[in-house]
Amino acid sequence: MEGNNDEMWFLDDDYVVEDEEQLVDEGEHDVPFNVADVPQQLVTADAHTQREVHLGLYEQQPASGRDHVTKFKASGVKGMRMSTLKSMHDNKRAMAAVGLLRQRHRITMDGEYTVDVNGANMVACVGPHYLDYVLYVGSRRGMDAAIPRLEVDHHWNAKLQLNLSTRLWPDTQMRALPFNPEGWMMALGTCMDEQLWLAMALNMYFEEGYGENREEVIPVLESKMTALSTEHRYMMIMFIAHVLDSMRHEDIHCIVEYPEPLTLESIKASTEVLGRFEEWHRNIKLRLNDMKAFHRHFINSWAEWVRKAPASWKQDGFLVENMPVGVCLQYGQNQPIMVSQAVEEERTNWSRDRNFRYIRQISFSLATHISYLDVQRWHNVSLERITWNHGEVYDKPDHDPSRVAVDLRELDLLGEDGYEINMYNKAGWRVPRQVPKESESCGALLDLDKVHELFQGRDEVHGEMTNEVEFWVYPLAFTQKYGNVKAHGIIPNMAARVGKLNESIFRGGMEDDDMDIDEGGEDRVRLARRHPAIHGIASQIYNSLSHRVRNEAKFHSVQLGMITSAFAGAGIETAGGRRRSIYEEIICPLLKAWSHPQVLGRIKDSLKLFKADIIPELFKCATYPVTALIEMIWAKHKQDLQDKRNIDACTVEVMLMLERTLNFAHTGNAAVLSTRLMDRAWLSLRLLSDGFPALSDTFIAHGALSMGQVTAYEAKFTIKLAVENLPPNAYSHISNASFRQACYAADVAFRVYFDDVKKLVREGVTAATTPLLRSEDQLTRQSARERLTALGRWMDERHPLSYMPGILSNLLQAILAPNERKFELTTLTLGKKPTSFIADIVIKQCSKVMAHNIPPFIKGGNFIHVARVAVEEMKNAGTHAGHSGGDLTGFVADAICAACEHLKINHVPWSCNPTGGAGRPSNVVVHDVWLNLGGQAPPVMGSQSMNVPAQQSNSAMAYQASQAIQAGDTRGEWSAMDVRLTSFDTVLHKINLPSDWALAHIEVEGMPEYILDGYRFMQNTYDGAKPLHQLAMICAILCAGLLPSIFSPKNKTYPTSKVRYAEYLEKLDWVERDRKGNKEHGRFITMVSGFIICLYEANSPISQRVRSRGDLKEWWAKHTAKGINAFLLACLGLASIETASGFRSAKWTVDIKPCGGDKIVMRHAEVVRLMKSGGTYGGFDAVQYLAGMKAANILQTNQFVTARALPGMAQASTSSKRSREEWDEGHDDDGIVPCGSHGMQRKASRHD
Repeated sequence: MEGNNDEMWFLDDDYVVEDEEQLVDEGEHDVPFNVADVPQQLVTADAHTQREVHLGLYEQQPASGRDHVTKFKASGVKGMRMSTLKSMHDNKRAMAAVGLLRQRHRITMDGEYTVDVNGANMVACVGPHYLDYVLYVGSRRGMDAAIPRLEVDHHWNAKLQLNLSTRLWPDTQMRALPFNPEGWMMALGTCMDEQLWLAMALNMYFEEGYGENREEVIPVLESKMTALSTEHRYMMIMFIAHVLDSMRHEDIHCIVEYPEPLTLESIKASTEVLGRFEEWHRNIKLRLNDMKAFHRHFINSWAEWVRKAPASWKQDGFLVENMPVGVCLQYGQNQPIMVSQAVEEERTNWSRDRNFRYIRQISFSLATHISYLDVQRWHNVSLERITWNHGEVYDKPDHDPSRVAVDLRELDLLGEDGYEINMYNKAGWRVPRQVPKESESCGALLDLDKVHELFQGRDEVHGEMTNEVEFWVYPLAFTQKYGNVKAHGIIPNMAARVGKLNESIFRGGMEDDDMDIDEGGEDRVRLARRHPAIHGIASQIYNSLSHRVRNEAKFHSVQLGMITSAFAGAGIETAGGRRRSIYEEIICPLLKAWSHPQVLGRIKDSLKLFKADIIPELFKCATYPVTALIEMIWAKHKQDLQDKRNIDACTVEVMLMLERTLNFAHTGNAAVLSTRLMDRAWLSLRLLSDGFPALSDTFIAHGALSMGQVTAYEAKFTIKLAVENLPPNAYSHISNASFRQACYAADVAFRVYFDDVKKLVREGVTAATTPLLRSEDQLTRQSARERLTALGRWMDERHPLSYMPGILSNLLQAILAPNERKFELTTLTLGKKPTSFIADIVIKQCSKVMAHNIPPFIKGGNFIHVARVAVEEMKNAGTHAGHSGGDLTGFVADAICAACEHLKINHVPWSCNPTGGAGRPSNVVVHDVWLNLGGQAPPVMGSQSMNVPAQQSNSAMAYQASQAIQAGDTRGEWSAMDVRLTSFDTVLHKINLPSDWALAHIEVEGMPEYILDGYRFMQNTYDGAKPLHQLAMICAILCAGLLPSIFSPKNKTYPTSKVRYAEYLEKLDWVERDRKGNKEHGRFITMVSGFIICLYEANSPISQRVRSRGDLKEWWAKHTAKGINAFLLACLGLASIETASGFRSAKWTVDIKPCGGDKIVMRHAEVVRLMKSGGTYGGFDAVQYLAGMKAANILQTNQFVTARALPGMAQASTSSKRSREEWDEGHDDDGIVPCGSHGMQRKASRHD
């Protein structure tokens, strides 16, 4: 046999297990057990490597220039006894346990918990054994790997599932196959409980002597893409259809054997192999005789089918240079093997399993349990029994050439030291002279300080021993020193036994051929040169606790050590020139080899033994500080989950890190330790260096952890990490990386502020309604219940401080009792303030060492703690971007304002208004006094009192009051499609974009980045107080109202004189064209407003490209396809046609020029005057002024404006129409309008 698979052995606590007991996995698995397995959701892209665990064990960490690493190495580490942790766990001292996470510790084991592995009364037990995995690869094309050596078996069945043919080969190490599987594997279905695969192997694979030196070329792939390409997979599906058609199986026919083009649809049209009619998941069932027929046709049909295949199918050599061979495998069997009283039955089963004459390679994984017993009473074995079972015995094992035979009658049982004097049989196995009568099982883990000796080679390099096999250590239970090991090979001592087994296999074959054997001569050389029959591939030694809790979090009584071995063999049946019994001559000797002193002794030297049941206690007690902290956080947020409220990202991040830490305790796999997230907190650094986790004091401010203020700690810690792990969609419209980072830091902080506000309002409303619920008056109780219902709805909102419909009305109904049938929020004597007012207070308070809780900071809240860290991170981002001094403060303030805008913070709770009495006014924030953040807006309705009819419900009154407040706020949400131009005069004070405007209308596949940058510029800088911006939005709504008639007719004649251009434009019709998306109002509101502002704003990326004569082909093409172009701007009166080319293929700023800044201001002023003075008809007058009567009539038809029902309406006042003379007025030379500073609200534009 030869080898190549990936698992081998495993170690676990010691326990005597009878043959019939099965320690098996408790779940179904389609991959081998891997000691390094971790949940996929915990694997991180920036993980530490397992080599770092190895270096940490031997204190060889490489130097690092990172500050947090330098500070970590400067901190001291203390020893901590296991008994201390056990005391905390048993007495439920959660706070004391969590406090251990504040300092570096290293766990030491008390002597009372361990056992000396070399004690006189310690004995090792080897077994039971299990077969965990087996794989067969045929030696010729066909399905030999799947067919048993049976004539008939009415239980046997196979199932072809060709819809699963894209599955990947499950063995990630790729070491079980005698060829490279990358791009050559195809899943066929199942055969009994085994997976059935088809491999396309090179033709040389089928030649005699293939693989003589394959041990050196065993593939280990970097990619998991093992599946056939789509085209090749379709070819093989057609071949299988041809085979099934040839054997006339079921209703499968092959109408067209070689469909071209080769597509899924053409296959469906050619054969029913994938399913009948609309069926796509057909299962084709095969009995044993069917499979044999399938196999025969497979062998006989291939060459002819390939010969007839069209040239286009064979041009890449796939069909010509390769042939199909069957592969069959099964994982997770955990079947007992080498069971007492069943040897003959097992031998028979193995002989019937396959026809090994046609099997090129068999790979298998064997699991052997090794347990240790602490014996209290012994039973002596009689000399007669020893002689009968073993014959002559020796004083040393067989690998010691100085050994001699001994007479047991003259040999004492025990030596002077009290230990049994060991004896060995001829094969080298120890012969026990006494067996346990009463004993206690012990637990076992590998001593990772000594595990390197297991893989130590015999050669010396510069006087030092080198490791013969590469291995990785996996420390468990935060101990650093004790755990599991995994290696790409078997331990050298076991390899020596495998070598002897290979030698005996071929020696036996030579003896059968009547060859003379010369022990020291040429025949031994020939033996050494023969291709070995067996190769050890990989090994892992682990405590079976790792096996048992693979998919669950519970603990089991674990007392066994298990070693899992994977072997692969080639040509076993014919090795040595004669038929061989795999079971008797391969499997059994391999399993017995583990009890050989040469192997077992080396393992024993690397073990750490524990008293019974201590290992499960070790896991529970060592992880108690982490689990206690997790439980604290869970208790704090359990109610939120039950109420279906969202948990903030900060809490989720911290919980994820703690879960990763806990997983490391159970697996020792560094793949779960994130370098960016967990290094700064020292969690991963301490796990690797000390074994035990701990948190840096940098992230535990003012003793938050010891005081139990878990939420404040979480958010402060997470905000330091959040800026390094920005979600892709977080402030994606901001192109400046530093400013985007600052905005996200502010965003995280304000989400904590939301929690503070919700808690404040909940407590205030609950206190106010509790006595009302006990009232004898039914209406009073009903009103209180309605208030609590409204509170619950408001608490569930993502933007609780918004004026959005429904949110504010619920808040009003919850806070205010419907006294005197009025709903109004108590407002401040400060009046309305802009968001910059809040930003200045936050920055000022966060810069103080001992800041007081003045508004907006809520007493007892966490926002002040989080805001400090957020402001610090924002300053770091600003400094990195080159800001300093007052400019840096402005950068931070802008980030806070941008976050308030994004989170729709329109008002915040405040302290009570001054009463005018003596003493300082209170700074305590209350739930029923609010500051409006719509500063600089005209006081349209504000938060004035609204009287409503008595018959209206409380919810209706609250909704009307909220609508009034929202409408009066400059930053309140509004919809362009709701107001249209009919009532646009009611939103002239709005400075923010309408809800209809969305970047998603632009972010389509293939959109160039510079176009997206232009729209992001508009999104960040839009200010409705600026004439250009508001006029652009009016024009956008106008164009949306024209839809789908947004295009001008394709006229072939144009005016020849410039003085007639304006008259020509007035008479043009608006026509419809068949263009995709020309009925989506939101898209046109976004695109038209963005088109205008990007072309006219001097600082926009598009304007800069215009001035630098950059490439704008795609900009014009994307917009012109929608009818949005320079000619449209001329029709709207925002540009003038300068040459006749303006009517055909105009060049911007040459044939069509934009109006200058003064002209834009003038036109905006006239539009606003018409809207305000015209009342209901103001929108009609404004459209007629901008785009003419034909456009106004279309908008009236589409209900975007209201026209006067008067005769002669078409002859409206000349003040509302464009005159020809307007086209002749001057323009700015460069066609770019400088942006005025009409609005005083601070914006974030300068940082994009």
